[in-house]
Amino acid sequence: MKKKAGNMKLIALLPIVLVLLISGCSSGGGPTLGVGGLSVSNFRSDVQSSSAKPIASDEAFILSLDVKNDGDRSAKSVSVVLQRDAGQFSSGQTLRDSSVSEVAVGDSHTYTFDLKAPKLPNDLVKSYTVVGRVYYGYETDAVKTIQLVGKDEVKRRIDNNQPIPLSGTVQYTKGPLTVDVGSNIDYVRVSQQKKVYQVPITVTNSGGGVVAQEQLFGSTRDYLVDVKITGASLIPTNSCGQQKTVKLEQGQSKTMLCEFSIDNTNTIDETKTVQVNLQYNYYRDIETTVWVGQKTNE
Repeated sequence: MKKKAGNMKLIALLPIVLVLLISGCSSGGGPTLGVGGLSVSNFRSDVQSSSAKPIASDEAFILSLDVKNDGDRSAKSVSVVLQRDAGQFSSGQTLRDSSVSEVAVGDSHTYTFDLKAPKLPNDLVKSYTVVGRVYYGYETDAVKTIQLVGKDEVKRRIDNNQPIPLSGTVQYTKGPLTVDVGSNIDYVRVSQQKKVYQVPITVTNSGGGVVAQEQLFGSTRDYLVDVKITGASLIPTNSCGQQKTVKLEQGQSKTMLCEFSIDNTNTIDETKTVQVNLQYNYYRDIETTVWVGQKTNE
């Protein structure tokens, strides 16, 4: 577990950036599948409450929740806030150990708030829904080898019943956003007549939470993803080479058709490795119910 000092009530969140790098080397191995990032669980109070046995009015209590990093990258700029009816408990609301702002791969941490129940009339019992929201920054990496085969080489292999080398399987690290790069491309047949080719890149929000572009003074711009794609050996010829914004809500996927020109149209048999890196900010919510009212006599 790493610890960093910082103000957890106001965090500076970076936009999500998708960086595409293409080189001439190859990469093997099967895909790493699954959804990761910070899981949030066990949101509870130290005082069990119900409509029959509420927390006493104006009584101090604590709320805690657990996070665990189930992904393949460190979670950074971690910040936990209480929302929904949490404003009713604002008097005395304090987050303990707010300096813990990074959760390493496989690590867990418990965030705890000290609160005080609101003052209510003696004859009133009321339930409050409190949402715990966990913000954090994360990365997802993907690797894909694209097979380039010359037009004449394709014909020669077909005529001689020889197999045509195929593109590799996408490998990506576990994170709340997943990436697919050209999964429908078995190989690219290169010819001098056609110098521009399309590579679909799909980003999916499969982590059960929300992309948060920024959080300022309690206000967030949700769903917006800033995407930047650059190319090295393959040169982007359309807007994929520029930064742009797409909307990616919970459970949604967005596909970008990126056009690239190939520098060597005389290639016979060559692979290009596509590396995708996503940097983004994310949040997950969890809720619990707190009952407050007149203290029950034991």
